[in-house]
Amino acid sequence: MTRPATPALPRSWHIVWTLAIVGVAVGLRIMLAPTTGFMRFHMTDLAGGLVLPSIGAMFTDPAHAWGRWVRSFTGTMMLTLGGIIGWEILVPLVSATSTPDPIDALCYLVGGLVQHLAVITARRHRDGGATMAAAT
Repeated sequence: MTRPATPALPRSWHIVWTLAIVGVAVGLRIMLAPTTGFMRFHMTDLAGGLVLPSIGAMFTDPAHAWGRWVRSFTGTMMLTLGGIIGWEILVPLVSATSTPDPIDALCYLVGGLVQHLAVITARRHRDGGATMAAAT
């Protein structure tokens, strides 16, 4: 069965989403600087998972196959996995101040899933709730 063709969300949606998430993450990081715990140490990893797929969508054209792949669930998870590999595996290899953390990797994955659900919700809202197509 072929899914209905639904136009992708505009780049402006991904730009606003990214700026909003970064703004909230920076604000929380500043407010929570004197504290310890999940919100201080893992908020940036959650924000990374929330914005990496949108950054990929900002720089690709949804009319081309690569742009459609980036906006798919598989593309979202692959971009999120790229963030995990980069920040949780490669950076600790070259930086003595960085350590790999499986909870950080989980935060990236949760962020990627939430971003994908947000895109699906935005598309359904834009289309009047009628689409069941894959996310942008």
